[in-house]
Amino acid sequence: IIPIFLSAKPLSQSLQKRNDTPCSAGCICGNTHRCNIKNFVYHISCNLCVDEYVGETFRTYRTRLNEHRTKPTSSVRRHFLHKHLILPTFDNMTHKILKTGFQNTLHRKHFEQSKINEIQPNINIQYPKIR
Repeated sequence: IIPIFLSAKPLSQSLQKRNDTPCSAGCICGNTHRCNIKNFVYHISCNLCVDEYVGETFRTYRTRLNEHRTKPTSSVRRHFLHKHLILPTFDNMTHKILKTGFQNTLHRKHFEQSKINEIQPNINIQYPKIR
């Protein structure tokens, strides 16, 4: 018998979850590695008023929060610019993950919509998504 395929490392190592990017100094998650979580629904609160936002993504927590700070089409960014005349920073907003580990996009979007209906976040309503 001649082996056709030889693995360079054991299967158990190949199947281990990996941390894509290590936390940097001052990371949004406080070095808990939550910044690498994907496939979740999240909540953002403005620390300057009572307005809130609920969103969902498959991208990493770090990527999505940075998009809210920097992308001109972000409802969160537009809230800070229009209502407070400043750019959003991690000091003027509070963020948390509401739920992770969805089976698929439909389940994630359904949970997001149920949270929007429950919380009725102002930022989602004031600044609807630009398509």
